Amino acid sequence: MIVAGAGFSRDMFSVGKEYGVPIVPIVSYAKLAKIAERLGASAIVVEGTEAGGHLGTQRSIKDILPEILSVVKIPVIAAGGAITGSDVADLLHMGASGVQMGSRFAASEESNGAPQLKEFYLKMTKDDVIQIDSPVGFKGRAVLSPFSKAALEGHPPKPLTCDSCLKHCSRSFCIIKALTRAQQGDLETGLVFTGANMWKIKEILPVHEIFRRLKEELSKSY
Repeated sequence: MIVAGAGFSRDMFSVGKEYGVPIVPIVSYAKLAKIAERLGASAIVVEGTEAGGHLGTQRSIKDILPEILSVVKIPVIAAGGAITGSDVADLLHMGASGVQMGSRFAASEESNGAPQLKEFYLKMTKDDVIQIDSPVGFKGRAVLSPFSKAALEGHPPKPLTCDSCLKHCSRSFCIIKALTRAQQGDLETGLVFTGANMWKIKEILPVHEIFRRLKEELSKSY
């Protein structure tokens, strides 16, 4: 299965059909959801502004979700802002077939982020959550850091080389290399993407414990 974000490409649907791979695009608008269904998407992830990384909208997932549920028949997975079992329950009650969670599992023991990155998550506050202009043409939700501050002010470090990995890129900075540096623990020259509610996480937990707590919280909501 391919879950594709950071833009909407029609090419991936032909690739999926050719190789028999389910395609699950990330969308933020009802129009794109309908197009994705028509092109053969197996499901869609609906992402609100609460999500981390590249954002396709400034609207809340709770505003977008009902609109998209009303125009497609394929499974709809809600994404953006879910940290607790209660958050998951709210989205399921609204009609989502499932919920995508990124931030909670980025702050897990099994996450491949460097220890320095995980400690950085625990130290952040609500005021550290910002949006920058990404070179791919979208807003990106990030944590305030030396790199993101420079991007916010319009003078991020220019890339010395370019692999031309994207069809559309302003090349104001290399998004892949900046994210990789942060993932490896370089928080001075790396870019840390985050969900809007990452600041609520105060513990780095093993995945089995995260699931145990989610299940326990979910059980109280039904």
